[in-house]
Amino acid sequence: MRIRRFAQAAALVAAFVITPALASAQNTVDSSLAGKIDAAITSARGGDLNGAASSLEKLVDMPSGGHLAAYNLGVIRERMGQLEAAEKAYMKALEVQSEFGAPLRNLTRMLIASGNVSKAQQTVGRFTNMRPNVLDHRATAIDIMLAKGQYEDAGREARRILREDEKHGWALLALAQAEYQAGRYELAAAVLKSAEKFYPNRAEIHYKKGLIA
Repeated sequence: MRIRRFAQAAALVAAFVITPALASAQNTVDSSLAGKIDAAITSARGGDLNGAASSLEKLVDMPSGGHLAAYNLGVIRERMGQLEAAEKAYMKALEVQSEFGAPLRNLTRMLIASGNVSKAQQTVGRFTNMRPNVLDHRATAIDIMLAKGQYEDAGREARRILREDEKHGWALLALAQAEYQAGRYELAAAVLKSAEKFYPNRAEIHYKKGLIA
């Protein structure tokens, strides 16, 4: 019974993709542009996805902050099920700011979820090679390893990242999933417990803890 429950949970973990988060522009870009981006986010959260997307489309080419407009546009298009448009927006954000981790992570997970692991790997490889010192990109590359069943490699890379930044949330979650998929459930639980100390309100941590409780 316990083995069956863990097997079912492992399948859920493998398939689970957290809902992409919108990103506020406050304190990151020009206040006027930040206000417009955050107004679009407010519209999206209120249910007006089309209106929010239309507003953000007008901001993606702005010289300062266009990458945030493009990222949020990608999130909204993804939520609307417009995956090609979402991919285009995430790529726009990365082309403007190649070290921006969130759009690469969202794009990678979206491609994996649609079964296009090869394209995801090519995209991650491109930006990881371009920005080899960006830990967020290296952590996203672990998603490819997990998708390909390379759990030991995934665990090793996650540990390397955590030696550089013990609080790296994506690496902690990747390590927990790698341990879980490899059948080391107690180690996975221990990693999630550590992650919870750093990020007590992070929904994905609590979701995965519930699966292995």
